[in-house]
Amino acid sequence: MKLGISLSGGGVRALVFHLGVLKRLAESKHWDSIEHLSTVSGGSLCVAMIFAKNGGKWPSADQFLNTVLSAAREQLTTQSLVWASVRAGFIRPFRLLNGRAHLVAHVLATKWGVTMSLQDLPERPRWTINCTTYETGKNWRFSHKRMGDYLTGHVRNPDFPVADAAAASAGFPGGIGPRKLKTSEYKWEDYKKGSQSETETIEPRHGQYHLWDGGVYENLGSEALLKPGKGLRDDINFYIGSDAGKSISRETRRGLFRPAIRLLDCAMDQVRAVRARTIHGFLRGEINSHPIGIYVRMGISRENIYRQFAPTATCPTTGPCNLRPEHAEFAAKFPTTLRRLKNEEFDLLLNHGYEVTDATMTTWVPGIFDL
Repeated sequence: MKLGISLSGGGVRALVFHLGVLKRLAESKHWDSIEHLSTVSGGSLCVAMIFAKNGGKWPSADQFLNTVLSAAREQLTTQSLVWASVRAGFIRPFRLLNGRAHLVAHVLATKWGVTMSLQDLPERPRWTINCTTYETGKNWRFSHKRMGDYLTGHVRNPDFPVADAAAASAGFPGGIGPRKLKTSEYKWEDYKKGSQSETETIEPRHGQYHLWDGGVYENLGSEALLKPGKGLRDDINFYIGSDAGKSISRETRRGLFRPAIRLLDCAMDQVRAVRARTIHGFLRGEINSHPIGIYVRMGISRENIYRQFAPTATCPTTGPCNLRPEHAEFAAKFPTTLRRLKNEEFDLLLNHGYEVTDATMTTWVPGIFDL
């Protein structure tokens, strides 16, 4: 099996939920089958933390279960990424000249230990960090091999800090904001006309690119792994999509900037819903011939998963988590934030991710991910 995993945005809510998803995978025999990770926002922070808490290396299943999870819990329940960034800007105000994303990147490097460059990342599993390019409106991708989008061109083997890439991926409008990238500092290339292999040097079209939250373009991070109408990438044959996005709720607040943010939320929610339906329909269409993936969604209880996908099976009433339906509802309504978590909040979000993944694996692709 060659696994491709996409981890959605959603702040620390998504970060911890994804840790629960990965915990369930690490307890199966397929952890070493991970070939490609594609992440957005909170998902990017999740993978950055995993690398940081394992000395800059991708962990084994045992290292993830016995070292990384406890270190992540300690970090997220004792320190707020928001207030650490505010303090960094207060102590050295000149950092604000580069924007709030620069402050978040500084905290990721100094407090979380995300000190790697993209060049330090392993070739396997390949990690794609997704952003949105303001100037082109397209999906900008950071990876070990290159960075850019298909309109900006690409920089090969970029020497770029992972902390800055993760901060850009989480740069939600009205929150962190964009990571500015000076184009003059890099050599840009694009494919020659009519070729999919030969490249040529190009002049950048702008002096700066402004890289925003990848969720503005596509919050699931799925496009790098699964193309609508085309299927999976050639280097993977099984897809796991972890969606910790927060469903849109009723709005009564007013304010100068609130309408613009609300309309952006509406647009993003519709994009997420359409993409999720496309993924789910594709996976369901293939399930009868050969299983090629699962889609894990925050906010669904274990009982509801069994009712949908295995109505004749008996939903277990005990287990390592054994959460109640109201816990799933709590997770679904948890705000998109980068604040410090309470211990019980971390544990509930982690266990919810684990339990939803376990139920989905058991009902959708029985036998493949047995413990």
